[in-house]
Amino acid sequence: MAQIEGKDYDRVYELPRIALHNGDSVYVVDRDNKLRERKVTIVDSDAESILVADGLKEGEIVTVSPMTSAVEGIEVVSLSKIGSES
Repeated sequence: MAQIEGKDYDRVYELPRIALHNGDSVYVVDRDNKLRERKVTIVDSDAESILVADGLKEGEIVTVSPMTSAVEGIEVVSLSKIGSES
């Protein structure tokens, strides 16, 4: 039987590559619906996705909308909330 050596991670999150900004950051939405930049550790990637081992917490909301000029702390409105407003 062959063995492959490598590092073990407790939690790894798969995100679409479009969530990645500046090579090592993603934007998360905090409890107050404010945009926050978060540095992450990427352990693997391909053309469509990245695997993040450090920098995110379970249950956090990561933005996947393309942003050319995100502003730290700006208020964010979810598309699902827009669709549910009358």
